[in-house]
Amino acid sequence: MLVPEHRLWSAVILNTVQEWLSGPLGLSQPAEQYLFNDEKDFPLVCECAGMDPGRLRSRLVRMRRQQKEGAKA
Repeated sequence: MLVPEHRLWSAVILNTVQEWLSGPLGLSQPAEQYLFNDEKDFPLVCECAGMDPGRLRSRLVRMRRQQKEGAKA
């Protein structure tokens, strides 16, 4: 069961992923930097959301790879 805090922080992560995938460049680049390179806040937010930051990043890496492959096609 998700507690309200988990839902809040999960929404923060989801919003950031959406900005990375389909936001304007001004939001997409900082979102990508945060999702893939931040070693301070990102793990804390994941922990607050009840998520494993390493596992989430692995999934995001796969999504990024698929996105780049789709752009080439």
